[in-house]
Amino acid sequence: MENHSLAFEKTTLLKPLIKDFISGNLPDEIIENYTLTIENLTKKKEELVNQKINRPLLHSVLQQQNSNAKGCELIQQNINLVLEKSTFFVLCAHQPCLFLGPSFLIYKIISTIKLAIELQLKFPDIHCIPMFWIGSEDHDKEEILTCTINEQSIKWDTNQTGACGAMQLNEIEKNIQIIEKKSANQDWIQLLKKHYKSTATLSEATRNMVNELFQDYGLLVIDQNNAALKSAMNSLFIDELKNSSIDTFITIQNEPIEKFKYHKQSNTREINLFLIEKNGRNRILKKDNQFIVENSGTTFTHSEIEKFVELNSAVISPNVNLRPLMQSILIPTLVFVGGAGELSYWLQQPQLFKHYATVFPLLCLRNSFVHLSSKALKKIHKNNFEYADFFMKTDALKTSKVMNEVEIINVLRQKIDAAFDEISNYVTTIDSTLNGSAAAEKKKINNSIEVLKSKATQALKRNNEQLMSEIDLILNEIFPNKTFQERWHNFGKYYSNQNIAMLLDICTPLKSNIHFYFNH
Repeated sequence: MENHSLAFEKTTLLKPLIKDFISGNLPDEIIENYTLTIENLTKKKEELVNQKINRPLLHSVLQQQNSNAKGCELIQQNINLVLEKSTFFVLCAHQPCLFLGPSFLIYKIISTIKLAIELQLKFPDIHCIPMFWIGSEDHDKEEILTCTINEQSIKWDTNQTGACGAMQLNEIEKNIQIIEKKSANQDWIQLLKKHYKSTATLSEATRNMVNELFQDYGLLVIDQNNAALKSAMNSLFIDELKNSSIDTFITIQNEPIEKFKYHKQSNTREINLFLIEKNGRNRILKKDNQFIVENSGTTFTHSEIEKFVELNSAVISPNVNLRPLMQSILIPTLVFVGGAGELSYWLQQPQLFKHYATVFPLLCLRNSFVHLSSKALKKIHKNNFEYADFFMKTDALKTSKVMNEVEIINVLRQKIDAAFDEISNYVTTIDSTLNGSAAAEKKKINNSIEVLKSKATQALKRNNEQLMSEIDLILNEIFPNKTFQERWHNFGKYYSNQNIAMLLDICTPLKSNIHFYFNH
């Protein structure tokens, strides 16, 4: 196996907020003591010991939801450790995407497991357990129910509405049959056949498949769409309905983010809750002295909705702005692992956490992985490419590879400039009013040289057609369909048990890296 690591800072993938986050340059006005140092981890551990966590509830839900993994001793051991005050979690989260969606979901889990392993070694006095939170109530069908396997776009068409995780996998076998015709990876197909059955929900299939893929590493899986977990959130839900605290405190946190010209990832609403009904997952809106449920006509008075939540919290669903707080109230989270977008909206949360006296976890940018074919790898070595080159704009990259020859034009232009300056100096001794004319003529000559230089650059690219096609081949592997590989291909393209173990081995969660790898 060959692996090359590239720091995220050397790419164009990150916005300034996350670039400054991983380099430790965020202003204290946004967040303090946020880097993954031993000192900060020790402080966070001490804070979590003093936070009230309903560990028996968490233990009970994990037992129920991971019942399919009863034969795995490590998972059962980790579930039992939940009851101990010295147990903390490294957490990641994602929607229950069809067939696990784009491969970055797997990379997120791998980063989470590896970080838990490394923190356990650094802190032998605690139990550090990796956990995957399924955001099963998301209702974005376009994003969740589509994936790409071996260049084949797979879409599960269903008339079901509401929380995608609760959808029954009706006629899902048709999609698996399409994959079977297109994919040579029989191991992955067998996993899909085993877990994605018409008798299961999308969330159950996701949970069971993730359990099987990562059971050797003790990963626990939790689904947020759970009546007991929601019931524990009653007071939070009611406070949000009465006081709009999410909007208030995230708006306060956004002030320094905007002051320093960073992009805010998420916009809040007056009420950051949905109601799950038969016709879908609908926003709860506040209007005048009542609450209106969008798209359904359901209305409540203030007293009615409070009683309704107390009795029916299972159908109340938090949006993205409330979810981090819910996770941290329920789970003693030492570190949250996520992608750049996720960390951006987490960085809008510290004031909200302070308001609710909840420990804000440390944050970690997950690793990314790029699988390269032997063909692409040979071309990278042959042309002495740097991996950072492939994050330039395509035309700029191609131009840079013929610049040595183009540079000759720049050298000749310097000679022309020197000669023209001599002519200009001479004619102005004859008539000083010719100075303006000389400057104008020099500008015309330089413009003409730029036109020639551009044409010569294009000609050099044509003359180096093989090099240009090799660049296109490599870029198409890293950015298929002009999308970063991990966001396009399903992990089924690369899956094997050995591959997961290999990715865990090269993963560096304490360093924000992209790993380009070729598995011989």
